[in-house]
Amino acid sequence: MLNLAICVDNKRVIGEHPSSIHLIVNSLKTGTIKTRRNTTTILFTLSDREFNRNLIIGNSGIAVSEGVVEVILKLIREGELVEKTSVILVLLSCHEKVVDEMSELDVVSCLLNSIKKSKCSASLRYNCFSILHNIYSKDPTLLEEIRDDETKDTMLSKMLKEDIVALMAKRTAKAILNMLDQPEASSS
Repeated sequence: MLNLAICVDNKRVIGEHPSSIHLIVNSLKTGTIKTRRNTTTILFTLSDREFNRNLIIGNSGIAVSEGVVEVILKLIREGELVEKTSVILVLLSCHEKVVDEMSELDVVSCLLNSIKKSKCSASLRYNCFSILHNIYSKDPTLLEEIRDDETKDTMLSKMLKEDIVALMAKRTAKAILNMLDQPEASSS
């Protein structure tokens, strides 16, 4: 499927096929590391087309029922395929069902821990900040967990001062910090 997904003409066909998500999630759940790497690459490759991004977002309910969020967070926690899976999670985090699922799976600590790792790339930081931004805008109760972590660690504030953090990641981190400072955010 990876070889098929690389061809631009095939991306839409694969993205529209009803059993694609099931096969991909099953491969992520049960495959060897090589299979999971290839499967993540398939999702990543499919998501580079606007049409397929909409399909991924549109099928996010199916993705939740198939367990893709749980599998992606497990991979992130294990430090496997983090860059690519975080891109997929950014797309999925726009959907309310996915946010509910992520909330149950302790996504905030998972993402904050990924950001804190010394080898965390600027693009991963941006993806993690984007996911956090997306989820707290749908579930403000998650903002409290971010606030607690920031109170203990001041990680977001520190990152705004680092030169290695990409401009977009800084903007997103600053937006999160601004939400933490708003009085109505604390009453949620």
